[in-house]
Amino acid sequence: MARRISQPYHCQPLADLARQLLFAPPDKRIEQVRRAEKLHDQLDTSVAYPFEFISYRITGYRSETESDSLLVGEAILPDLRLLIDSLSRATDIPIQGNEAFEEPKELAARARVSEKTVSRWRQAGLRWRWVIDQKSGQRRLMIPREAADRFLAENQVKVARAAQYSYLSDDDKVRLLARARRIAEAGDFTLNRVATHLARRSGRAIETIRALLEKHDRENPRNAIFINRTGPLTTKQKRLIARAHRMGVRNRLIAARFKRTRATIHRVIQERRAAAIRRIEINYVMSPTFSRDDADQVILHAPEPREGKQKSDAKMPTDDLPESLRPLFDEPEWSADRQRRSLVRYNYLKFKAHQLRLALDRHEPRVAAMDQIDAALTQARLIRDGLVLSSQRLVLSVIRRHLLGQADRSTNAVMELLEMSQDVLRTAIDDFDVSRRQTFDAHVTWHLMRHFATQQGSRKAHRRVGAEEVLRKIRAGDVLSDLQPLEAAAERDAKDDLR
Repeated sequence: MARRISQPYHCQPLADLARQLLFAPPDKRIEQVRRAEKLHDQLDTSVAYPFEFISYRITGYRSETESDSLLVGEAILPDLRLLIDSLSRATDIPIQGNEAFEEPKELAARARVSEKTVSRWRQAGLRWRWVIDQKSGQRRLMIPREAADRFLAENQVKVARAAQYSYLSDDDKVRLLARARRIAEAGDFTLNRVATHLARRSGRAIETIRALLEKHDRENPRNAIFINRTGPLTTKQKRLIARAHRMGVRNRLIAARFKRTRATIHRVIQERRAAAIRRIEINYVMSPTFSRDDADQVILHAPEPREGKQKSDAKMPTDDLPESLRPLFDEPEWSADRQRRSLVRYNYLKFKAHQLRLALDRHEPRVAAMDQIDAALTQARLIRDGLVLSSQRLVLSVIRRHLLGQADRSTNAVMELLEMSQDVLRTAIDDFDVSRRQTFDAHVTWHLMRHFATQQGSRKAHRRVGAEEVLRKIRAGDVLSDLQPLEAAAERDAKDDLR
């Protein structure tokens, strides 16, 4: 059976739209799927489209709210395929008389490639849909014939190269084995490293080259190319290597423990780091300014303008709070102009990190590129931490306003709401769109009041919250900078295994 592909949405507005459309009536969803398919085949990858245009083409409804969000066609297309996937899986869509479909295995046979290659094509631009099998009643993934023909015509070189993966002539094998031996004798390279290099140069699949090298060494032990090969590293070994590196163990010692070269250990560490970066959820509010060539200079390196009118510096009464929390409310509140400039930088840094991650090579991720992603996300986290601290006065004032007329206005009630408010505050920071006329303070206040009203009815008993718990919540970091710690296993287990 064809596999569902697993990939995140590139455009948050389209992800939100896809979730909303799942609540539409079935006949509407059928119409929206066909509209999305038609739009998918008409978009230009090099053009930026307003989100209102994309939404109208799918739903036929024009929103009354104005937005400056521009979405790049190259990012819209994979999101449209995911939207079609989710809607068609949730809807029984009948096949019209003029529609022709084929199964992935039928397309694979027609193109003379494997079904796995067809799955990769779906990620590379091939459109699909889920339909109901009239005999079994089960939902099956099918490829529209029109979409398949379009993809094959637009990717003739890729298709022809994929069709050659499964066949190696005797001359090809001799030539590849000779090149592999020269590379292995020139340096201390692993079989996997040589297979990757030859796959890139020859246009063959890595698994094809690896299988060829392994078969040669297995059948010719006296003339093996990789004499001291110990076999590929397992996932558990790679996890252990990455954990040992985080603990400060030198690469030389790790290499000796696993009988590998230091280059192999370094590569494993970087692969694990790249995998962690790909798992980070990076959401941002898009702005047309982000796509400018001089965006770095305009947004990040522009000189700081003179601050406008500052907010009140009057000391907020904090006698009802624990002593350790009072300094938090002495932090000056940022002006509205500083808040907006900081939020623009915050979203641009996450946008920049996301773009760098899209360009990250899957086989050989560059350390410099990962350092740039890490630096951008770290700067974004620092900006958000500054916004969190500067907003604590506002949070406390909203809490006290909410508690007016409440039966319980004790210090513990304030502490509980203060601890609860930090997640709401961070969500408000992530969701705020500076292009709106609403101020940031009004946006945060609305989020807090709505959350308090929702929780008030569901919370039956108050729990005791300590000052340390509130401080930890306010100053807590998150995955924006947590690129390395991936495993929850105890570090002492890694130390025992390395002994």
